Amino acid sequence: MGNHIVFLVLIQLLATQYGFAVINFAGCNRKVADSTAQCISEGLSVVPCTWNETPAKTCRMSKRCETIKTQCLIRELKQSQFDQCPQAQTLLRSLQRSC
Repeated sequence: MGNHIVFLVLIQLLATQYGFAVINFAGCNRKVADSTAQCISEGLSVVPCTWNETPAKTCRMSKRCETIKTQCLIRELKQSQFDQCPQAQTLLRSLQRSC
């Protein structure tokens, strides 16, 4: 009987940690997406571009807009809110290599 209780507690603990990881992963992705959209907007506000379907595609068509977006994202991803966000850290390293 005691083993069953320990087993149930372990299952509960694993399920809780898995749920937290999923929420954390989704929250991190949302923050990265929000920062990316903000940086695209920043780039488009500085550089006059011909509209091309979406803001992201429009910015990609302009080297200057793309540079502004990249520099903005590097700044954003260095903030402490992304410290525990592995996918943000991977993106940051990739962006830093491309500069």
